[in-house]
Amino acid sequence: QHIGQKQFLSFSRNQESFADQTAIKLLQESGYSTNGMYELFEILEKKERISRFNPYNMTHPLSSERKKILEFHVDKNDSKNPYLEKKLVLLQAKLNGFLSSDEYIANIYDTNSVEFWYSNSIRSHLIGNKNKAIEFINRCINSDPKNPYFYEIKAQILYEHGEALNASNNYRKALSLIANERHFFFGLAKALYLTGGKKNYLESIELLKKYINIEEFPVEAWHFLALCYGKLEKYSLSSLALSEKFLLLNDIKNAKLQLNRAIQLNENNNNKNISSQIADLKMIINQKEKNE
Repeated sequence: QHIGQKQFLSFSRNQESFADQTAIKLLQESGYSTNGMYELFEILEKKERISRFNPYNMTHPLSSERKKILEFHVDKNDSKNPYLEKKLVLLQAKLNGFLSSDEYIANIYDTNSVEFWYSNSIRSHLIGNKNKAIEFINRCINSDPKNPYFYEIKAQILYEHGEALNASNNYRKALSLIANERHFFFGLAKALYLTGGKKNYLESIELLKKYINIEEFPVEAWHFLALCYGKLEKYSLSSLALSEKFLLLNDIKNAKLQLNRAIQLNENNNNKNISSQIADLKMIINQKEKNE
């Protein structure tokens, strides 16, 4: 048994070593530096020295060994990626807007910088000052009109202040710059629902379906899908969407309640597509009940 365990651990270390080599290859092929990976192994190596454990009982190779392989690939004169650096700085500014005080933001940023405007747009929004929030985000947009995330923040501010139509326009602008950003088209779907009107409900439904297909836990999307179907008086589909929502929340009682409602509503119409969805949900719910 002891020999078998050692063989397994040796195999695991070899697999991890292969994974490291693959990571190096992918980083180099995509034009990214391996320096960050090297720095990570330096941190892990320090922890391993403190721990003083048997290297033969490890599932991963020693970090010192992993560093040696990387030393052949590290570019000592490597310069930072300007695109990634810009994204990082803006991400930090966004986080500061959510988490930091006005005083802290004023101390770390030039008052005429995009980072200062971005942070203050979010800060102003959080304290309910819509006009200031819009003023600051507009400065960001004027400075960099091709940054989709500025339009996203503006759309979010407008949406949360009840200006659904203006929010929709800004989500569309963001999507024109990054077409497949899931959070943009989910935001647009919600804004379209609040804008109202059959055309907007139908577009919202298509966007919500798209989002549900790629999101792992789309509870809110199922909820809005149910609302849209309700507005279009498609009550069977609305109940099915709510059943899906409750299933994700593991609320079997309400999932069954909505499913039974969909069954009753579909009796008169006998829609084959809805009947198929009902059958699928029935099977999933029955399986969940058996597992409980």
